[in-house]
Amino acid sequence: AMRYVSLSPIFNREYVFFPIYDRNLVLLYYFGRNCFGKEPRYINPTNWYLEDKPFLFNMDFLEPLDTDTVLVTEGAFNIMTPKLPGVALLGKTMTASQELLLVQNWKRFIIWLDKGAEKESEEIQGRLLRWSNNPDNCCIISNESDLDASAMGETVAKRYLMGHLTNLNMPMHDAFFRMLQHYNVEEGCSWAGQKESQEDQEKQQ
Repeated sequence: AMRYVSLSPIFNREYVFFPIYDRNLVLLYYFGRNCFGKEPRYINPTNWYLEDKPFLFNMDFLEPLDTDTVLVTEGAFNIMTPKLPGVALLGKTMTASQELLLVQNWKRFIIWLDKGAEKESEEIQGRLLRWSNNPDNCCIISNESDLDASAMGETVAKRYLMGHLTNLNMPMHDAFFRMLQHYNVEEGCSWAGQKESQEDQEKQQ
């Protein structure tokens, strides 16, 4: 899919619109978000002919990355804020087409939906784990804050993720975690060092 952003004069230029195209530049879906906190916050198509959403927002930007791990969020702005390998479902639920796209392209999944979507997160986790024989391949980031990733901002969102991912049994050589480790080095965080120390202790044992 190709991502394109434009301001629409139809809504007094208060909405940012995201048309989503396939590789043949056929419009698959679109959504808009109000830039000034007014209602409705989001505008989505009604009676759209592609209700199964055979796409994942931001998926095309991940193709050059060598990663088996992907962050799965609810909204587009939530996935753009942390600047990590991730895709957005554009909703709290995962369609059958989106499920296939996920398991065909990645092995490990980090689910981070908005607060109040705990049941939906567990359902998505259960469905994705049916494709894996390792329960560690899919985890849920519990959203204890009223703020979503986009409201947190890049730095806080990354730190929030690191605080929840510290004890996960996932390979640190994956591009997803290399990007987090690189961030830690620049920001002076200790998460990467903690993981290396933990791995050294396990080797010694």
